Amino acid sequence: LWPARAGLKPALVFDRALIRNMVGFNTSNYIANIMLYAPALIMPLLITSTIGPEAAAYFYYPIMIYGLLSIIPTSISQSLLAEGSHTTKDLKTNVKKAFLLSYALLIPSALLIILLGKYILLLFGSSYSENSFKLLQLLAFSSLFSALNIIYIAINNIRHKVRNVVAVTAMASAGIFLISLILMESGLTGVGLAWIAGHFIANLFVYADILVHKKRGKSITEVEG
Repeated sequence: LWPARAGLKPALVFDRALIRNMVGFNTSNYIANIMLYAPALIMPLLITSTIGPEAAAYFYYPIMIYGLLSIIPTSISQSLLAEGSHTTKDLKTNVKKAFLLSYALLIPSALLIILLGKYILLLFGSSYSENSFKLLQLLAFSSLFSALNIIYIAINNIRHKVRNVVAVTAMASAGIFLISLILMESGLTGVGLAWIAGHFIANLFVYADILVHKKRGKSITEVEG
């Protein structure tokens, strides 16, 4: 009743520019998330059709443990995104903190798995310890490369540079699939090497973006507008 007495009338207003930006942002991130998780979801099918179902079974636990390692940079990046969405005032400092914390936790965790993963896999059976350990080591090592990409994705979501988000996930995913198909004859070791190579290719895109910004006297943590 108060708005009516004050002479105010409610009206439904559509901000087309805002809606267009929201749809573009959400659609791009949806596509990026699909590409980010596609290798882990589709690879068992490729392994089954090329190497065999037994190899696909040996792929399962290493990729699950790799997923646990990925929780470290992912959770820290989500905190970075939440803080950056609220204010970009200390974005550069927060990015440094996120980077340092991610690797401070990830490096010893990955090293532990690389050294003792064989005994972890014994929990699932001796055959897994024998046939999955090399793959597990390679995936654990690849987490050091994927962490940089995950942090980069958060930075670009804060900056609303969703093309970079799609680009870095597309490069990692395409690299993993293409190189896996080439190295699949080497068995699961080839898949592990492809995982490292795919994320490293995406890292090169990140480094190139950093260099381009530096040449322009800018930083990838600067938010335009």
